Amino acid sequence: MDESIGPKKGKYLYHSSKAYFTYELNRNKFQKGYLGLNPSEVSGIFHIRYPENKPLKATKIELYFFGMVQTQWSDYNGYYCSNNKEICKKMKCIWEANSRNEENITSLDFPFKFTIPNESPPSINYIGKYKANGSIYYIINATIYRKRSKIFENSEKIVEVKADIQQWQLPVCPDYNPDLLIKKTDSFKCQVLLDKSTFDIKGIINIPINFQIINQDVIVKKINVKLMEYFQLNNLSSVDKGCLVKQSVNGNEVLSVPNSENEFSIVMSLDLSKVKKLWNNKAVINCSCITELFEVWHKVKIEILMGKANNVKFKKLVKLCNIVSDDALEEYMMNNFERIY
Repeated sequence: MDESIGPKKGKYLYHSSKAYFTYELNRNKFQKGYLGLNPSEVSGIFHIRYPENKPLKATKIELYFFGMVQTQWSDYNGYYCSNNKEICKKMKCIWEANSRNEENITSLDFPFKFTIPNESPPSINYIGKYKANGSIYYIINATIYRKRSKIFENSEKIVEVKADIQQWQLPVCPDYNPDLLIKKTDSFKCQVLLDKSTFDIKGIINIPINFQIINQDVIVKKINVKLMEYFQLNNLSSVDKGCLVKQSVNGNEVLSVPNSENEFSIVMSLDLSKVKKLWNNKAVINCSCITELFEVWHKVKIEILMGKANNVKFKKLVKLCNIVSDDALEEYMMNNFERIY
């Protein structure tokens, strides 16, 4: 098996060295297209390689593509519980014996493709702190049917691999009326401007902060900004949360505004490519997602520590998703126009 052009062994749920999947030529994943923006599909090749002296005996081979939403949790009595919801399921028969008897197979290659429903959510694997887990996963399955015998009590041989699915969105323009977060006292005025609420999952969130110091005894001691991720099963009240990335600066790094004696400003940045490891020990950030069984959402939190004044806190709900540029989408559409339409 050539793992350089196919999924690694760890992606398989049921693995065989003699029956396996590979990607299409010059590709490193099953998904093609930008799901959510244009027709998208999973495609690849299913291979069978058996020795001449010990061929595969089969009556039929079927390929399946299916997606599931799954949740797992422990109830108050410590019992393990789970729930599942099917997203999609597609099947095609790729080979069948000419007669009712088995036929020998030693070497065959089956190109395949399945259209992904446009409303399908992205793959997610969330492992919570409180024994509450949620996942969205997609599987490509090959089921090889054999005649039942003393050797093969189970008449089916299964090869199954995970297919990571991403959903996409076009770049988001700044909001026409962006949220201006303001905190004002007799001593100072602070405002935070986030000109949009949707961000690329691999991008940077810039957070401009402006101060107007009215009482000269008041100082800015420290500024902390962080991106929080929240997860909740719809049937449970508990919420898992964790800090994905943060930035902190001391007050002396806040710069004065030119031609002003009491105005100061700074732009804080959260680089989502530097997401830290959470409780599942993986540096992974999930897209914001709402399903029938669970929800994942994100917030930007801002904490400003003041001297001789009350501290200031802001929070803003944001959406994280995969964003594709207009140019990349146009290039894909041009290269795949005939195949899509």
